[in-house]
Amino acid sequence: MQQHVFFQNIGRKQATLKQNSTYLHNSTILEIVNNWFYIKQMMHKYKEEKLHEVDILEKEWFDFILQNDINIEKYEKVDKFMDDYLKK
Repeated sequence: MQQHVFFQNIGRKQATLKQNSTYLHNSTILEIVNNWFYIKQMMHKYKEEKLHEVDILEKEWFDFILQNDINIEKYEKVDKFMDDYLKK
């Protein structure tokens, strides 16, 4: 069984809409980074049309990747991905 690491809904504080938006974006990026191997497998299955089901958390990652037109396969190192997408 695959264990996922996620950051959302942990220690949320009230913030402005922009701060909240940045927090959610960066939380999703950190989740993808911490589950990098699994995400790469999931996206490979999607490209091969072999992805048949995902759980709620995986769907959030999948939707985020597709909505932001992110090509996971072009990143050999997760650090480069994090540098490109983490909002400062």
